[in-house]
Amino acid sequence: INTDYPDAPEGVVLNKIYPEIKRLSKLTVQAAAEVLSISDVQKSFELFGYDYMVDEQFNPVLIEVNTNPCLEFACPLLTNLITELIENTIRVAVDTEYPPPSVGFRTRACEEAIELIESNPLKFAQFYP
Repeated sequence: INTDYPDAPEGVVLNKIYPEIKRLSKLTVQAAAEVLSISDVQKSFELFGYDYMVDEQFNPVLIEVNTNPCLEFACPLLTNLITELIENTIRVAVDTEYPPPSVGFRTRACEEAIELIESNPLKFAQFYP
């Protein structure tokens, strides 16, 4: 951000923008939690798309929340972002519910897959509940 906005405070994304986006996103889920929890489907999750703008003072402003976010690989940047989004969403939402077999019950292919998954740092975290 400092390349495009040289007057931006150092670390503004990690220290101001990202924490506020996380706070606002969590508030929206808390506000809708009662409605969102009504489901006959067990062990499920939903991916929402949040649209934000950032004002001149680097304050994020929530524009809308989508229940059907666009996951189109429209350019190389989106291809990378969406691929990481899907991989990390599965790691947070599915892998925690269905962990791999115990060490003595794993095949070599299973061990290799676990090593590959664990070699990539988890970039997202569940923030609610």
